[in-house]
Amino acid sequence: SQSSQTACRMLAVALRLLQRMPETADSVRAWDWQTSLSALMGPEHDARVRILACECLSLVRGLTDSGRSQLLLHSAVSDSALVAELRSWAVYGQQQFDLAAEEQMVEQNRCSFEHGLWKKLSNSADGSGNGDSEAGGRFSWLSDSDLCGCVANVGGVLLHAHEPATGAAASAFVLTPAVTANVHEIALATSRREPVLLQGPAGSGKTALVEWVAQRTGHELVTIHLSSSMDAKVLLGNYVTTQKAGDFEWRAGLLTTAVSEGRWVLVEDIDLAPPDVVQTLVPLLESHTLFVASRGEAIRAHIRFRLFATLSTHARGSGSRVGMDGLLGSSIWTRVQIGSLEQEMPLIIAGVFPGLAPHAETLAAAFAQVADAVSASSGAAIGRSSAPVLSTRDLIKWCTRLQAYGANDAFRMFQEAVDAFAMREADYERWRALAHRIGAVFTIAAQRIDNFADQYAPEAARVGSELRIGRARLRISGPTPDERMPFADTRHSRCLLERIATCVQLGEPVLLSGETGTGKTTVVQHLAALAGRSLAVFNLSQQSDSSDLLGGFRPVDIALVALQLRETFDPLFARTVSVRKNATFLDSVRVAHGRRDWRRLAGLFGAAVKMARQ
Repeated sequence: SQSSQTACRMLAVALRLLQRMPETADSVRAWDWQTSLSALMGPEHDARVRILACECLSLVRGLTDSGRSQLLLHSAVSDSALVAELRSWAVYGQQQFDLAAEEQMVEQNRCSFEHGLWKKLSNSADGSGNGDSEAGGRFSWLSDSDLCGCVANVGGVLLHAHEPATGAAASAFVLTPAVTANVHEIALATSRREPVLLQGPAGSGKTALVEWVAQRTGHELVTIHLSSSMDAKVLLGNYVTTQKAGDFEWRAGLLTTAVSEGRWVLVEDIDLAPPDVVQTLVPLLESHTLFVASRGEAIRAHIRFRLFATLSTHARGSGSRVGMDGLLGSSIWTRVQIGSLEQEMPLIIAGVFPGLAPHAETLAAAFAQVADAVSASSGAAIGRSSAPVLSTRDLIKWCTRLQAYGANDAFRMFQEAVDAFAMREADYERWRALAHRIGAVFTIAAQRIDNFADQYAPEAARVGSELRIGRARLRISGPTPDERMPFADTRHSRCLLERIATCVQLGEPVLLSGETGTGKTTVVQHLAALAGRSLAVFNLSQQSDSSDLLGGFRPVDIALVALQLRETFDPLFARTVSVRKNATFLDSVRVAHGRRDWRRLAGLFGAAVKMARQ
C-alpha cells in the first residue's frame, strides 16, 4: 500500500542516518526511538517495514549480531530472501547508496541552479557560508558539525565527500573573501558535473584552489602537465610488449584510468595541448564519454569523475599566451576567472605565517612596491610586454625566508628581498640598480647598499655537526673528504655559497645560470663536500630522455653481464680458495666464457660457491 511504501522510505532514511551517524539516536531527543520503532514491528505491518524497524532498533540499542537475530526472529521476519532483496534495495549496500546518492545530488544541484534556487554567497572568511541572514536571523546556517562524513560544505555548496577531509588540508589554505567566492563558483560547477576552466595570472592560486577542493571532498586528484610534444596515447593508453615474445597487452593511460575509476583530473596549461589531445577531450566534455579509437571502445565516465583545467593569461617569454576562445571545445567549459590577490595579501600572510601576522600590512605594502620596482627595472631593459611579474608564489617564498631568519630587521628584509627577487637579473649593473630600488623601499641608505654589494663576505665555518655559511645552517650528514678539489675562496664564491645553502636549507630549487666554465658545477660540488652530502650529477642534452632520470627497460647484452661477473669472480675466487689446486676448474670457466656457453658458465659459478662453503 501507499502507507507501507512511505514507511519503508522513512525507515530507510533513518537506517542510513543511524549507520552513518550512530550518535543521532542520543542527539535527537525529541523522538522516542524505542516506542516508535517497537510499534512498527507489529504483525499488522508489512514485512519490509518490520525488517527496517528491527534494523534501526538494533542500532539504537547497540545490540550484537545475536541480539539482532533474536529481534528479527521475534518479529517473524527471518526470511533470508526478503533480507537479500533489501540488500539490493541499497539499505545495507553502502557503496551502492553512495553512488546513487551522488547521482541524485548532481541532478538536484543542476535543477536548482537552472531554476535560480541558489542564493548569492556572502563574503565570509571561513568559506562555509556562515553569516547573518536577511530575515533577522530566522534561518540558521549549517556548520561542518551538522554534516555527516559523506557530505562536505565547500564554499557554501554541499558536495558529496568520498572521504572526510583532514584537519591539515583545511588549515593549509587561507580562505579570503575573493578566494571564497572562487571556491563557491568551482563548487557550483562541480556539483553539476561540469568541466571547470580556471583562468588567471601565474601564481594566482589556480592549482591550489582545485587541490583544496579535492582534499576537502576526499577525492584523489591526478595532475597532467601538457606540452606541445605530448601524445594522446599518454592519456588514453597503448599496447605494450609482455614477457612472452610477440605478445602485447593493453595498458590504460592516465586519463582512461581516471575516467573509469572516478578520479579528479587537473590539466595544466590547456592552451598548450596539441590538436589530437584536444579532440580526445571534446567528447568527454560534451557527453561524459571517453572514446579510445585504437580499441574501438567508449568508456562512460564514472559519476565521481571531474575535469579541471588551468590557463595562464599573462605574457610568457616574448609573446602572449593563446586564449581559449579560438580552441576547439572552448564554449563547453565553465569558466572561473581568478583575479589578483593584491588587496588580500595581508590576510594571506597572517594566515600562512602566524609569526608574521603583526607585520602583515607592512610586508604586503613592501612587496607591492618591490614588485613595481622589479617590473619597472626589467621592463626598461627588455621591454614592458615581457617583463617578469612577481606573484603570490614569490610573496610566499619571501615570507618563508623571513619566518626562518627574522623579520624585525629592515636590512634582513632587504637582503632576503634581493636574493628572492633580484638574483634573476643577469647583468650586474642592472642588478645593482635594482638592489638600490629595493633598498629605497626599506629606507636603507645607499652607502650601506653599496657596502653590501661590494664588500659583504659571509663566513663559512663548521660548528659541531652544523655547517654555517653566513645566515644559512646545514646539518653535516657524513665525514667531509680530506682531499677536496681546488676551490677559489673569494668574496663572490662565498656569497654564492651562502645563497645556495639558504635555498638548500629552505627546500627551494636552485637554477644557476652563466657562461660555460664560470664554476656553476664546482660551487655545488664544494658545498656538498663541506656538508658531507653525496652529489649525483646528470649531464643533460637535447638527446636526453626522461628514462635517463626515472629509469626504464632496455635491451641487455648477456655477454656484457657475463664479463662483469668474471671481473668480480676471478679476484674473489683467488681470495677464497687455492688457484694452483683449482687450475683445471678455472680453465673450464675461461673456456665456457670464451665459447659463450652461458648455461655451463652459470653452473661453474654455482659449483665455485659450493667449493667455497666446503
